[in-house]
Order: sequence, then structure tokens, then C-alpha cells
Amino acid sequence: MNAGEQVTVPVCEAFLEETEMYGVSRSSLQPSFGMAEACTCMTYNNQFEVAAASRLGRSAFVNLGPPVPGIEIRIANEDGETLAEEEVGRFQIRGPVITPGYLKNEEANKEAFVEDDWFNTGDIGFLRAGQLYLTGREKEMIIIRGANFYCYEVAVFQDRGQERTKQRTRNTSGDLLHGQHMHNHITICIRSTLLEKEKARSPSALWAQQERY
Repeated sequence: MNAGEQVTVPVCEAFLEETEMYGVSRSSLQPSFGMAEACTCMTYNNQFEVAAASRLGRSAFVNLGPPVPGIEIRIANEDGETLAEEEVGRFQIRGPVITPGYLKNEEANKEAFVEDDWFNTGDIGFLRAGQLYLTGREKEMIIIRGANFYCYEVAVFQDRGQERTKQRTRNTSGDLLHGQHMHNHITICIRSTLLEKEKARSPSALWAQQERY
């Protein structure tokens, strides 16, 4: 079962590559979504080998599966209106297993619970064919000129930058040089990604790139 943090394609593939020699198959992975307020996991992808991930725009997101019986999920906008499939918004859940509220914390309850008993998870994502795909956390997303940058994307850029910087500075010394290379690499990656996203901002381009990962 894969849950607890953002489930990403590179991590899943790296795990499978490292464990292939031990007979671990793709079907053994089970990306899921859960939280303490929902009494553990409530969506499961039991078909990872045939439905691992999908693309929306330029990024690939892992399929976290459909909800278990008795649980409702939806994607809503800031006004609490349910969005159509493949539209990114706030991920909300509803059902008998959801917590009735936070003890002696009315402020948290007002933020988490919206109309009609929907519980706001704090995550953002989209639905496709009834399957859940999370794109990040609402409070951890950077928006630049209308383009969304998710925390895990920045982390990937940072990891790549560290590896390249280690190679370039292997025969040099000084943390300042290492840090400057790192900063330059992340800045270039974000600028490059921003340009890619801006090119794909037209309605036809933004939502049409839905080929299976």
C-alpha cells in the first residue's frame, strides 16, 4: 500500500526497479488515499499494472483508485461547487467513517467542514472515470502567473540539481559554490517548466493531453 505522502510515478518506478530481482510485480503496488480523520484509507487502486497513472497537462499523476463503498468523494471549487471530472480543485470526502469534528477546536472545524457535511481534506486533485488523482496540498502549491507548481515537482528539481552539482563540484571545495549551482539549476528548471505550462494554457491544449502514462 502506497499512502501517507504524495505518491509519485518516479518513486513507484524506482521501487519496482529495485525489488524486481526479488519477484515483486507491478500488481503488488496499491496506491491509496487515507487520513486519520477518515479512519485510514478510503480509496484504493488495485489495478496498478494496467492503470498506474494519467497525464493532465504536462504532469503525470498516480491513480489512487475509486472510493470504498459508503464513501463519497468530489472535487469542489472555492465556492463549494462540485467540479466536472478532469478539473483540478479541492478534494472533499463524505461518509459515516469521517470524524464528527476536532475536539474543542471550532476554528479547525469551520475550516474543514463545508455545507452538506463535506469534509475538506486540504488536498487538491481531480477525478477521471471516478478514480482519484491528487496533484498536491492546497497550502503547498506555488502559483506563478496562473501556472501551478506542486511541492513534489520542486523536490524533484532539487534532487536532480544536487546530483548534477555534486558532479560539477566533485573536485572543488566551498559550500557557497555548491549552493549557487543549486540555486541556478532550480531557477532554470522552474522557468523552463513555467514556459511549458504557459504554452499549454489554452483550453484545448491544457485538458487534451490526457494520454495514458
